[in-house]
Amino acid sequence: MNQAKAMGYRRVLLAGQSAGGWVSLAATMRGAPVDGVIAVASAHHGELKDMRDPSIARSEWQRIVRGIKPGPRLVVVNFAEDTYDVGGRMDDALAAFAQNGVQADVIANPEGFKGHSAGNGITFARKFCACIQAFIETGSKQPPC
Repeated sequence: MNQAKAMGYRRVLLAGQSAGGWVSLAATMRGAPVDGVIAVASAHHGELKDMRDPSIARSEWQRIVRGIKPGPRLVVVNFAEDTYDVGGRMDDALAAFAQNGVQADVIANPEGFKGHSAGNGITFARKFCACIQAFIETGSKQPPC
């Protein structure tokens, strides 16, 4: 990311779905010099049905969101009926971001979108692209975000 800015890029964003979202948030927590993050259905431990101890995934999530410091704007999205979600993560994110003063837009369980891959289609992009972009660019929260 430092190299991208050295190459002349004005801004650096991290974005990802599932493991890509998780890694984007984890890199930000570790101090990656980014301007924004878009994390959709962040997951790193596999499906809930295959986890030996779901509390590990939840505690690691809490460590990440609590460790993010003010600076980059974050958009974090989660969907109902996500088989990778251990539950409670959006509440964890909201509380941690508020406590730490992190600028974030948390989109939790948007109506009409269900499952781990709900953000992968054009329908999600058409509905949320403009408000996600507005938040990342200006910090303004707009419907439907």
